[in-house]
Amino acid sequence: MSEPKFTPGPWAVDWPGEEATPEMETRMYVTLAKSGDIVAELTRDEIGKADAALIAAAPLLYQLADEMLTALHAGEDGPPRNCHLSLCRRASAALRAARGET
Repeated sequence: MSEPKFTPGPWAVDWPGEEATPEMETRMYVTLAKSGDIVAELTRDEIGKADAALIAAAPLLYQLADEMLTALHAGEDGPPRNCHLSLCRRASAALRAARGET
């Protein structure tokens, strides 16, 4: 399995501060929690807020899915017994997609 190529988290949802221009006040951002570097820019509406929350959670969701599959596969050569095979395949496919693999 290859390493993910996305910017490591944690990510956070951020709104422009007092120095924001009028255009910036209609936007919101997903940023790196430590540096504040912008990962994504979204419209500041209900859908944008929901999208920002999902985007900000992506690194944590990726890490959790990877750790769960690793734990389920620990010490086994075949599919894990504790996981419905189709769920494990879908989770593996989602992780590959997040890494940009086909």
